[in-house]
Amino acid sequence: MDDLFISYVAADKPVAQALADKLQQNSLTVTFIQLGLGDSLTYRMEQGFRDARYGVLILSPDFFKKPWPRSELDKIAMIDREFNDQTRLFPLWHEVTQSDIARYSSALARRVGASTDAGMDTVAAELLEVVRPEETVSSYGAPLLKTQSAISKQVVMPELANGPSLNDPRRLYDALTQYFSKGELADLAWDMNIDYEEIPGDTKSAKARELIAYSQRRGRLDELSQQVHKRRPFIS
Repeated sequence: MDDLFISYVAADKPVAQALADKLQQNSLTVTFIQLGLGDSLTYRMEQGFRDARYGVLILSPDFFKKPWPRSELDKIAMIDREFNDQTRLFPLWHEVTQSDIARYSSALARRVGASTDAGMDTVAAELLEVVRPEETVSSYGAPLLKTQSAISKQVVMPELANGPSLNDPRRLYDALTQYFSKGELADLAWDMNIDYEEIPGDTKSAKARELIAYSQRRGRLDELSQQVHKRRPFIS
């Protein structure tokens, strides 16, 4: 299985190739999915996840010139959650803004992504940090960032950035379900000396809800909020 696939429309092939070149310098295996008129986005993304562990979707003016159904754009914003309930698809914004994307899909506009404005070296280094977090230095000698990933920093969901404090249970629930995998929830509970297996629920959303309720009953909601902020500082 390849490390990552890059999905793009034909006009954005140079961007896809530039990113692939940077990733391949770090020994990542990359495949390409060129999107064409009449393609089903959801089918192509699912196809990519069958062959690779992570995916990048390049969002650009040329991408949005295609007559994609809004329902498909909304669907791909969540499609990777069908694969082990983990965040595995990373939008790459190229010459577009959040408001540009929101005109086509509010769900896709809220999805955490990276921007080519940061430079391809930065995007590639941050992707490598996600795909291979155990590696700290790239093959071409540049030190990788060990702070919160730029993939998370580039886009902050407005309702989280401007909403009530993370001490608010509803906001905590949104943060846990949207920015944490089930494995990361287990790690968070471990750091709080909470037995994750004793938290009821089988799905990530149920575990998040019960973890909040557990913390609230024991007067530890502030501690949970601090742990969330420690791992995802961009939310606040």
